Amino acid sequence: MRLFVAVNIPSSVKQSISAVYCSLPKDKVKIVSPENIHFTLQFLGEVNENKLEQIKQLLKEVKFEQFALEIKDIGFFPNKDCMKIVWLGVENPAEIIFLANKINQTLLPLGFKPDKQFVPHLTIARVKQKIDSAKFIKNFKYKSFGSFSVSKFYLMQSVLTSQGPEYTIVGEFNAEA
Repeated sequence: MRLFVAVNIPSSVKQSISAVYCSLPKDKVKIVSPENIHFTLQFLGEVNENKLEQIKQLLKEVKFEQFALEIKDIGFFPNKDCMKIVWLGVENPAEIIFLANKINQTLLPLGFKPDKQFVPHLTIARVKQKIDSAKFIKNFKYKSFGSFSVSKFYLMQSVLTSQGPEYTIVGEFNAEA
């Protein structure tokens, strides 16, 4: 099973993001399907199914309080001059970073180590040909795409298909009441 831990985005925020989609040159980018937009807190990769219950049990131990998250700003990986990924960022990311770090620490006993430091972002497109980053920076820098409350995170399965990835929730973990 190909697994990752994520925070999903409500439909209202996804709808707000559509303004960016309309501005992207469709012939130069591959847009991430709106229903697939999420924050990946930790990518676990290919996991033997017999580890699934252990992962779920450990993730149940992650304690966190509900927090607000605002999607704001636009960015590019690795940078605006050599972009491969177009992403949206987070205003005041401390709480989602704290949650991701807690998840990372919790899963260490099973051998899952993050491959890099967590940077909260929503990947919205993959760049196939160079695009004019100045236009997007001007139009979307500091723009808010909405806020929502994070009260749970998910263990997700990803199945790669010719139409793109299909995600299924295999575990749900709630904030403390």
